Order: sequence, then C-alpha cells, then structure tokens
Amino acid sequence: MTDTIEATTTNNVIQTVSYNDAQKFLQSLLNLTLDFRTKWYFRGQRGKFLCKPKLWRIAETEARTTELLAKYLKEKWYITEQNLRQWHDITNENELTVAIYHYAQHLLLVNFLYDVNIEGIQVGFDNLIQPLTTSQFNDMQSFRGLESPLRLEPEIRVARELFEAQKASSFSNIYAMGAMVLAQHYGIPTSLLDFTTKPLIAAFFAANTKNVNDEIVVYALNECLVSTGVKLKINGLYETIDGGEQAPLMLINPAKFCDLSYNINIQRQAGVFIHFKYANKHYFSKGAWPTLEDMIANSHMNSVTPPKKLILEASCREHLLRILANSDVYMKFLEPSLKHVADEITSKIKA
Repeated sequence: MTDTIEATTTNNVIQTVSYNDAQKFLQSLLNLTLDFRTKWYFRGQRGKFLCKPKLWRIAETEARTTELLAKYLKEKWYITEQNLRQWHDITNENELTVAIYHYAQHLLLVNFLYDVNIEGIQVGFDNLIQPLTTSQFNDMQSFRGLESPLRLEPEIRVARELFEAQKASSFSNIYAMGAMVLAQHYGIPTSLLDFTTKPLIAAFFAANTKNVNDEIVVYALNECLVSTGVKLKINGLYETIDGGEQAPLMLINPAKFCDLSYNINIQRQAGVFIHFKYANKHYFSKGAWPTLEDMIANSHMNSVTPPKKLILEASCREHLLRILANSDVYMKFLEPSLKHVADEITSKIKA
C-alpha cells in the first residue's frame, strides 16, 4: 500500500502529513528521533478532538464547560459569579470566564488531594496540598480586592491571590505543578496536555480507542517551542527556567516534582506535560481557549524545524496496534495492573 501525503499546514505553523499505511506512519515518527540535534515530544489523540487541555473541553462546547465549572464552584465551594466579580473588579464576560476556570482548576486539585489523603494513598509527593492552601506571597495585601480581612477557607484565599498575580499570562500555580501532574495523569481536568518522549507510546494512545472510525493523530513538537520548565530553589519554592520569552509552551517534567517509584505508569509512558504559557491572554482577546496551533501561531517564532501533525487513516488501526504489540507497546506494559494483564490474556480467546 502506498502512503498518501498532503503537504499542507495548519495556521501556517504545523506541517500536516497523512498516511494510509501503518508501517510508514510509524517509521516517520521514529525518523524524528534519529536527529540528535533536536529533541521531540509527542502526543497521540483521536482525530475528532482539537489539541487543547481537557479542562477546556469537558463538555461539547466551551459555553457548556463554563456552565458546569461555575455550577461546581457554587455547589461545592459556595462561590458565585457575583463573588468573582466583586473580588476581582471584573467588568467583562471574558475575564469572568477566565476566573471561573482558574478557581475551578485550583479547587478541583484541592478536592483530589484531600480525597487521596483520606484514602491513605501514597503518591510520592511531599506536601502536595501546601501550595494550594498556603500563600506564596510575602505581601498578600498588595493585590487588588484583598485589603480587608477575609473569612474564607485558605484554599480559596490562595486561589484569589494567584488569580490577581497571574491572570495576565497563565492561570497555573507553578508551586502546585506536582499536584497538577498527578491529577492530570489520572483524569482530573487541568490546563496541562499529556505528552511523551516516545513516539510509539503516543501512537498507541491515539489508536487505543473504541471509536474505530476516528483518525489516529500524533503531534510532534520540537524543543525550540518549549521552555524547559521549572527547577527547585534552595528555599523550597520553584522558579521558571525559560528557554526564551518567545517560547509559547512550558515543559513540565514530573521527575522534578515526585518520586516516580510511586508511579510506574508515568515511568513506563515516558510522560511529560505541556503548559500553555499565555492561555489567559489569548482568551481575553479572542473569547476562546487556544489550541496548540493557536499557541504556536501567536508566538511569532520561526521554527527551523516546524512541529508536525501525523495522521493515519482509521482503517489502519488494527494493523498499527499489532505492530506496536510486537514492539512491546501495549496496555499491560504502559499501565501495569492485574486487570490489564488478565485483559491481555483473555483477548486472545475471545471470538
């Protein structure tokens, strides 16, 4: 079978290449890793989805997602839209929406960590909850709207501080990246995107779906588009290591935040995470959350090696999964558990 290639670009920044042959699709991915001058990061996903974080696409539309998150804040934390308007002098709908997403992400992380602690689950992180409930600022009174004493839960007070400090660029609490990594990996919606350093693993997760009619898509990002993440400072806080102010994305390496011996899944999947550095700014101006293509297009960076979007026809799914299995890329390896071992064995005797 001959591969079909479309020499097209998306937003003039991502090279899109289409295939109808699984072997050639995988070979193209592997070829990217042969050039040791450039490091690549890979993300596999179903073709029907836009490449944007799960927090922004919980529901079928952004409007419905915003509605669900606002309901969560009101019913779980008793935070209303009117509260947000008053606390932050919000005068337009775009800023209100960004505030809703910021507070929802922060408090979903708090919810997750409280329940993990209650159940006594060991996760390999130290003091995960502290950055979400303890101020990281020496002078919290310096933020607009925080002049008067507050009788609020500490996690809400920290959410307020962070929104005032970071709303112009990003609603990520850099001090809580460990919590975000863990929550994202296990399905809590956050503003991170899952990537991997292994192209075959990305291909597996793109193909491993019950929706057999969806195209198989793998994004490949070269390192010039990402800053190199964060490092631990002597005083126990984190600071940004920027690969250049122009880089629109930040790489989050989970090994910097936790003992990966507690999480074999992230180890086996060679997982890393991508954070959109200027997502809020994009929403303020466009009224919509950015896709990966938007972030790159708006960065004004001329990449020598452009990012790529490789697409494989849905009809090639089974052939692709067989090739990957022969390379020991399958679920019982990537997410080892008794259930996945049993599923792998019983799949061989099903009709």
